[in-house]
Amino acid sequence: MNHKDLRLMLESMLRFAEQRQRNGGSVLPFAAMLTREGNVAQLTSPGRKTQPSAQESIRVLEGGLHTLTRMGRCKAVGICFDTRSNSAPEQTSREGIHILLEHQDGSAYQVVLPYVENKPAHFVYRDSIAKASQPRFFVIAQ
Repeated sequence: MNHKDLRLMLESMLRFAEQRQRNGGSVLPFAAMLTREGNVAQLTSPGRKTQPSAQESIRVLEGGLHTLTRMGRCKAVGICFDTRSNSAPEQTSREGIHILLEHQDGSAYQVVLPYVENKPAHFVYRDSIAKASQPRFFVIAQ
């Protein structure tokens, strides 16, 4: 991924996710935005007495990002969450940090950083996998 702004977002989000993982063993969904000034700001869903499901947290974060992009308050956005995937041919369950990134210029990527927890709170990260995806947050005039 050769996009300067999205690379900045990715590096910041991965650092935050890895820190959360080391401190708590899992990555609760969070979002980030790149401000017009070039600063990355981490966003989390509002605190509650009970922890919402990951799907509900992602839905709330997506709604917030849609609002921020419509208001023109950011250059790029991203959402991060933990995911489980099966990797052929081993067919073993593997976890990964999943990040969706999008820029106002229409560039969008999905990035997965696979990892294995080889002992409690000790994670071994594999090479990340990035692929282009369809924009979801910034609406480009046709």
